[in-house]
Amino acid sequence: IHMRHILLAIVFIIFNLISVYSQCVISITGAQSVCAGNSITLTANVDRGTPVCNTTLSMNNGNTTVQCGQMVCFFDDGGEGAYYTNSANYTHTFTSSNGGPLTIVFDDARLQASGDSLLLYDGNIATGTLLNAGQEAGVDFAFQTYVATSGVLTVRFVSDASWNYLGWSASI
Repeated sequence: IHMRHILLAIVFIIFNLISVYSQCVISITGAQSVCAGNSITLTANVDRGTPVCNTTLSMNNGNTTVQCGQMVCFFDDGGEGAYYTNSANYTHTFTSSNGGPLTIVFDDARLQASGDSLLLYDGNIATGTLLNAGQEAGVDFAFQTYVATSGVLTVRFVSDASWNYLGWSASI
């Protein structure tokens, strides 16, 4: 493998990373060329910056198809920067357009410790696997990442009638 092949791969990686986040730094550590049987180490540091959203969605009862290469910015039912509502009861299902895995990354998430819950399923609620078992309520989800390998991510949010908090900001 010649250095130009490696550089082409890096350009591809940079293009894909820049399309999702605002700043990327990629460096190569190793020789100027790599021969068959040898390896090279690639190190990528990604500054999360502000996600570039193709779609913005507040929690609701519904379904969304996530197109490959497109990012959905996902917020609680109060929307970005606002408190979620009391007595909320929502289920939203995200489906990958190509059947590939879906990843949800929380930039911030704060729920009332008792009475409010956020449940994340790999698949649908009836047959899917709960991804955040033991972390449904009262957990700071900031910078937590969950992957729905089935290509279907179901999010269920329930809040009680008393206190509410700032909720969440996530990207899918």
